[in-house]
Amino acid sequence: VLNATEVLPLRDETGIITITDENSSQLSHGVADYFTAVFITTSKPNSQGIRCDICDDFEPILRKVSVAISQQAPNTQILFIKADVTYNKQLIKELNLTTIPHVLIFPPPSSDDFHWRNSAFYQYELKKEHRNDALHFANYLAQILKIFISIDQEFQYAEFLKYFVLCIFAFTFLKRVVFPKITNKPKFASVTLSLGILLASITGYKFTQINSVPFIARNPKGIIMYFSGG
Repeated sequence: VLNATEVLPLRDETGIITITDENSSQLSHGVADYFTAVFITTSKPNSQGIRCDICDDFEPILRKVSVAISQQAPNTQILFIKADVTYNKQLIKELNLTTIPHVLIFPPPSSDDFHWRNSAFYQYELKKEHRNDALHFANYLAQILKIFISIDQEFQYAEFLKYFVLCIFAFTFLKRVVFPKITNKPKFASVTLSLGILLASITGYKFTQINSVPFIARNPKGIIMYFSGG
């Protein structure tokens, strides 16, 4: 097991340590009192010429979260390590990996014979829908480390434009097609308002709020449920 003073100087400006075949044998034994987040990736296409898009997309997320933790919770004892399989053949053999990418979070070593290949770890699932989501990864780490991390989210112009266009289309359709066919507009307005209040009272968020459930209802895929059964 290494001492932190031996490892901390290896970090780059974003707090990432790049592992090599020369230092992997030492780093894989862990660092005393430190969690270790290992990002196993590749910088080159495979034998079919296919690049790992998730690898390319997630690395900036890893660096962003690393910087956020160092700035907001500087006393947090965690090391971020990047392992490029193109240059780390020995590590791949030791961990018996057949696919990439992976993000493995190892707890602090509990004994002198600690090693990544035979130790328990947390695995962050790199799904396509979360590969650009720094907040999702930060929240995952925050729960393990028991800290609070704030992530500045970039404004999603494409997402805004999509919903803006949809709203304009819906408004135009209602104004030109639906509203002219309504003969009793006051009655229609009251019914619409009543339905809106009813829906707001039975949505997933309101259900969990009323029943004091300590989490927002989500489906098996981790997506927030806007309608939740009682």
